[in-house]
Amino acid sequence: MGFLISVLYQGVRCSILAFFLSNHAIAKIGVNRTSSFIGVATVVSIVAGALLLKEPFTIWQVIGASKVVGIDISEKMLEVAKKEHSNPAITYMLLPIEDIEEVEGKFDVVISSLAFHYVEDFEGVVKKIYDKLDTDGSFIFSQENPIGTTYCGGIPRWTKDENGKKIYANLANYAREGERESEWFVEGIKKYHRMFSTIINTLTENGFIIEKMIEPIPTDEILERFPDQEDIFHKPDFLLIKAKK
Repeated sequence: MGFLISVLYQGVRCSILAFFLSNHAIAKIGVNRTSSFIGVATVVSIVAGALLLKEPFTIWQVIGASKVVGIDISEKMLEVAKKEHSNPAITYMLLPIEDIEEVEGKFDVVISSLAFHYVEDFEGVVKKIYDKLDTDGSFIFSQENPIGTTYCGGIPRWTKDENGKKIYANLANYAREGERESEWFVEGIKKYHRMFSTIINTLTENGFIIEKMIEPIPTDEILERFPDQEDIFHKPDFLLIKAKK
C-alpha cells in the first residue's frame, strides 16, 4: 500500500509540475514551438525505462507505436516473430491478409512485406486496408516486381552470351494478368501477376494517394560483395510503394 501511495503521489506531483511548466513554455515561446517538444518526454521515458528499470526497448517504442499487430498465415513465422520481437504492446495473430477486417481497431500504418503477389483478390484487400487506416494513415508494401511475376515459362528467363553471362531478361505475356506458377525452393508456387498500371489504379481508385515508388537496385558496395546482383539492373526484383489515405 505504501508503494502505491508513493507512486500516486509522484504522479500527481509530476502532473502539476508539467502543467505549470507547459503553461510557462507556451507563454514564452508560443503553442507551436512548445508542441514540438512534446515527443521529447516520450523519448526520455523510453530511455529511462530501458536504463533504470530494464524494460524492453524496441523500434516500435522509438517510433511511438502504442499498439502493434502482426498477422501471418504461417505458425512458424509467428513463432520466430514472437521470439525475436516480444513486447506487451505487440499482438500476433494467425490470419491471412485477406481477413484483415478481423483485426480490431484502426491503425496509423499498415505494412506488408512481399505478400501481395500471392493474393488473388488484390482490390478486395486494398479496400479492407483502406477501411482499417485512420485519416492520413499510410499503407506501405513490397511485392515481387511485375517484370518478374509476368514470367510463366515457355521461354528462357534470360538471354545469355556464349560464356553464360546474362545479357538481358526475356519478357513475354506481360499484359496477360492472372495466375502463374513458379519455382522457389520448391515447385508449384502459385502467385498472381498484375501490371504496374493495375496496381497503381487499384490503389488510387480506392482512395489512396501514391507518395512514393521504389524499385531497389544494388549499390556499388553491394556489387563489390555480390557481383551476381548486376542482373538486377536488367530486371529489378522488387517493387515498394508508399500510399496515403
